Order: sequence, then structure tokens, then C-alpha cells
Amino acid sequence: MDKTVNVRFYSVENIDGDSVKFSDCLADVFKKSLPARELEVEPDIIVRLEKLSPLDGHFFSGQLVRLQSHNLPPKAISGKPIEKLGIASIGHTSTFIYDTKRSVIAMQIPRNGLNPQRMNLYHQQMLSVEGHEIWPLLTNDAWSKLASNRIRKVLIRVATPENLTAVEPDHVSIKNSLSAMKKVAETTYIEATFGMGRAQEDITKGKARNLLRWMVGQRQDKTGGVRKVAAEIINDNDDHEILQMTDGHMGDKTKLDLPDDNPTKSHKEVEKYIRTLFKQFGSEIDKQINN
Repeated sequence: MDKTVNVRFYSVENIDGDSVKFSDCLADVFKKSLPARELEVEPDIIVRLEKLSPLDGHFFSGQLVRLQSHNLPPKAISGKPIEKLGIASIGHTSTFIYDTKRSVIAMQIPRNGLNPQRMNLYHQQMLSVEGHEIWPLLTNDAWSKLASNRIRKVLIRVATPENLTAVEPDHVSIKNSLSAMKKVAETTYIEATFGMGRAQEDITKGKARNLLRWMVGQRQDKTGGVRKVAAEIINDNDDHEILQMTDGHMGDKTKLDLPDDNPTKSHKEVEKYIRTLFKQFGSEIDKQINN
């Protein structure tokens, strides 16, 4: 088991015209039997919700499990040759805590591709709902600079744009355009700059932050091979700065002493760590969700 626990924060917003609460989606899925909770959200990516329970106040904790049924490791017993594992699948887990008051989720981001975007796909397909917009919360430094300065350019470099996870129509358009251009040029990556040129107007902050948060989240989730995320900003003194945002996603990681043979205890240890992060980043979360 990977002892390094990487946790990131995301805001969860209702899509225009849809009033279904994220917490209600979690509760409705959990009412189903364990086998009925298994769903293939993407080819060979089977997901299941487990261990959903209320915490004190306005928090819920739970665990998303990804079932791996291909390329299973062999069984190795002391004194015997290795052989087939002999089971249908193994499970990779991601512990999360959802704050119903702020509508913020903090989620363990493992290396197996479990992330809030796949949880959103899971809800959409399992419950036939519109789903939610899930945005990475940015570090305090990145958010403050984007909020207080003019934004002239957004710069990105992507190795495999066809693998980006895109839900919003604008993001789908960017993904398809980047994929098409990279294919035509037959290059190993594509670099794009979104800017205003000589125009006096700046990029609309909402549009810029939307694009930047999407790219920061894709880099954290290791989808699309995002190698560069940056913004050119200008302050009141007309000073230009390139704001590097490859590490701009709010959260932290640490090594925990997780037992290999006790998944329930491991879940509780990760849950405990996430609760400390909610306390650590509380004021920064409030600043972003109230702005």
C-alpha cells in the first residue's frame, strides 16, 4: 500500500437549473446494495461508493473504491513459486470528506485515477442526474494574485490533450481543438497561449480562473499530461509577472503509517488526516467560496 497520502480540496457547485444536492447524491447511492453500487464509469474503470457516514457538524466521510480486474499482480507465498492471484479483482481506495455547509470536498488523490471528476461521472450515470461542477480550490498565494491583478495571458502545455477530462462545453471545445492541432502537427506536446494581444481589455477574470482551475486540477489528477499552467498578470504599477500555477492546488501530502491488512483502520487514519487539513485551510477555503 502506498503510504504517501495526497489530499486536495475542491468546491462543488450545482449546474445551472439543477437543485440536486451533492450530499443527497451520496446518500441516494449509498441506499443501494453493495453490488448495485458498482458502476463502470469509463472503459475498465469500475467504481463503488463505500463507508459513507456522517461526522460531527456538517461533514460526511466516505470512500470511493476502484475495482481492478485486469493486470492483477501474482500471488507470492513464502517457499512457493508465484501463481495467479485467484480472485476476480482488487480494490484501490480514496477517502474523502465532504463539507455540506461550504460545499467543499477534500479527497485523497491516489495514483490509480480516482478523483472528484470520476465521482461526478459516477453520480451522473448511477442516478441519471445532471451532476455538479467540481473546481480545484487554489493555494492562497495563487488565488490572491489572480483576484488582485489584471490577467493578460493564460499559458498551458499539454502532452496528451485527448486524455483530458472535460465536462463543461468550453472545456470540451478546448480539449478537441488541442487534440486536433497536436494530431495535425504530429508533435509530442502542444503549447497554447490565450491572450488579449494589443487590446486594452484584459481577459475576463471569471473565464481565466475557470480555465486555470481546470488545468490545475487536470495536472493534479495526472490526466492529459499537463506540463505547464501559468498566467501573465499585471499589478497596479504596471509590473508584469508570470504566475506559475503547476503547484497551485490547495492541499497537502504526508506519509502515514497505514496497515496493509486492515482497510477500515487505514480509512480512519486518512479520514483523521483530512480533518486536520480542513482546520488548517479553513480560512483560505472561506476566502475563495465567499468571493
